[in-house]
Amino acid sequence: MKLRSLVLAGFAACIAITAGLAGVTISTIAKQAAPLETIEGKADLTSNQGIPLLLALKDMRYDIVQVQQFLTDVSATGNGEGFGEAEEFARHFAEDLATARDLATQLKLDELSRTLAGMEELFRQYYAAGRSMAEAYVKDGQEAGNVKMEAFDASAKALSERMDVASSSVNDFAWAAMGELLEQTHTVRAANDSLQTTLLVTCLIGIIINLVIALLIGAYASRLFGRLQNDVSAVLDERGDVLELDGNRRDEFGPIARALALFRSKSGEVKALEEARQRHEAAAEASRRAALLSMADAVEIETASAVEAVASEGDRVSSSAAAMADSAHSVGEHSQAVAAAAEQALRNAQTVAGASEELSASIQEIARQVDHSNEAVERVVVQATKAAGIVASLTGAMDKIGDVASMIAEIAQHTNLLALNATIEAARAGEAGKGFAVVAGEVKTLANQTSKSTEEISRQVTTLQSVGRDVAACIEGMINTVQDVEGMSASIAAAVRQQDSATREITRNVVETSAAAQEVSSHIATVAAEASSTGQHAVEVRELLHHMAGRIRDLRVAVNSAVRSATPEVNRRRNPRVHLDQKAAVELGGQVIEANLADISLCGGRLTAVPEHIAGSDGALQVEGLGVRIPCHVVEMGEGNAQLRFAEDRAPAGELSRFIAERSRERRDVA
Repeated sequence: MKLRSLVLAGFAACIAITAGLAGVTISTIAKQAAPLETIEGKADLTSNQGIPLLLALKDMRYDIVQVQQFLTDVSATGNGEGFGEAEEFARHFAEDLATARDLATQLKLDELSRTLAGMEELFRQYYAAGRSMAEAYVKDGQEAGNVKMEAFDASAKALSERMDVASSSVNDFAWAAMGELLEQTHTVRAANDSLQTTLLVTCLIGIIINLVIALLIGAYASRLFGRLQNDVSAVLDERGDVLELDGNRRDEFGPIARALALFRSKSGEVKALEEARQRHEAAAEASRRAALLSMADAVEIETASAVEAVASEGDRVSSSAAAMADSAHSVGEHSQAVAAAAEQALRNAQTVAGASEELSASIQEIARQVDHSNEAVERVVVQATKAAGIVASLTGAMDKIGDVASMIAEIAQHTNLLALNATIEAARAGEAGKGFAVVAGEVKTLANQTSKSTEEISRQVTTLQSVGRDVAACIEGMINTVQDVEGMSASIAAAVRQQDSATREITRNVVETSAAAQEVSSHIATVAAEASSTGQHAVEVRELLHHMAGRIRDLRVAVNSAVRSATPEVNRRRNPRVHLDQKAAVELGGQVIEANLADISLCGGRLTAVPEHIAGSDGALQVEGLGVRIPCHVVEMGEGNAQLRFAEDRAPAGELSRFIAERSRERRDVA
């Protein structure tokens, strides 16, 4: 199974669990909508109509008492100002009665409406009897007033009984409303308790399942990446360990395993070809040096013998000439042998060049396979990033659930405030509002419990959000791990490119070896021609003895010089150049010239930033860090550059070798 499919399956399971939990939460909250609406309606009805009705009845009872009080004061004191006060409270009674009747009609309390309708006539009779009694006390005295008092007491009793009936009706209504409000509150509380339990259980189950899925996926991916790391280490360290990843895998690691196996096999071929090239090069070098030494020895021996023979035995010129001819013939034979060896070295170098080109093509194919693996890893990163976006969307959905829980908390707070207002108004109603105060307190308690349950829901939703963030963090960790794999693939690609570069360098060196072999063949042919010419002119030695002796000496000097100058030329090619890029000074023509030393070897160096017009060609080089001066000769000048060749017979070879080795080691450490 592909790693991408496994990751997507795990995310699908997490999404399904979270979606199921969200569905349960939304369904439970939706069921609470109807009870909450009922609670809100009952609370509004009690606050806006029930409590004002109680207050109106209280004010009516107070108005009745005040009318009785002022009329009694008039009867006792005879002060007529009390009639005006009694009249004022009679008007208040009428207003309060109208308010109570209107509220009873709104509440559809028909029995209370009928009771209040009869109270208007009873109060009129009560007020008329009381006023008549007070006037009798003032005008006719106590006896006349006592007669009127019986009628007033009867009216007051009837009015009080009717007020008791009205208060009883209102209390019954209030108790019924409070009972229904209490029942709905209990329903909401039970639903909240059930939701709390459901959320707790489902959260625990969801967390456990998500953790199990994450651990399984992480363990599987970690095991695969561990195997890949072991295989990469084995290939890079060139160990012979068996690769742990199978190239026949159908997941993302299959192409990587095949690329590693191919890289290992091609790396072995490259190493074998490199060893073969080195052996062929060493053999060709040894053959070339042997031929040069043989030629030099033969030339020196034969020319010395010829000069000595001419000086000591002039009369044996003919035999010396014959010996010289034989020597020339021997030189020709040796030259042909050297030419044959050079041609064999040339053919071997061409064979190695062909093999190097085939190896370079194989390494390029490995590079293409590694690039393909990198593209596969990048697709895995893209899919994991999309999954992280889905988890972020789920976290946003849980935020909306938290908003719904906050709305429930606001409704509970509003219910609590209404219950507090009801408690205050019940206290104002006195004895008639005590029962209502008890119910209002219970409503307040239930509202507080509802608020606490809502807070618990919010905490559970916060827990779910935390789980979603943890899952997103796991996804991010997996993305980082896949990106590490991508970095490993990039390292493999870089190594392959380095192998390709090395193979190209091998091919270039083989081509240069071929060119050198061709050059040796050309020089050997020239030497053979010169030897043949020497044999032809040996016949003329008899006639031109003195001239021939001089020519033999010149030939000896020229040949020795050519032989001895050929070996340093070869050695210069084998001396590596070290790039420096540091300040230096060269003494030329009696002046010191500041310049920049770009590179240096045992045979010479290259200066940059050199003035165009300088005097002299022989001088000495001074370099910072090298405590001695190096005698040198300017070989070439142009465009601010100067090529120097060191005087090998006077150059401090030991100090120069140590200086070059130190600078080479410093450059390797920096790289």
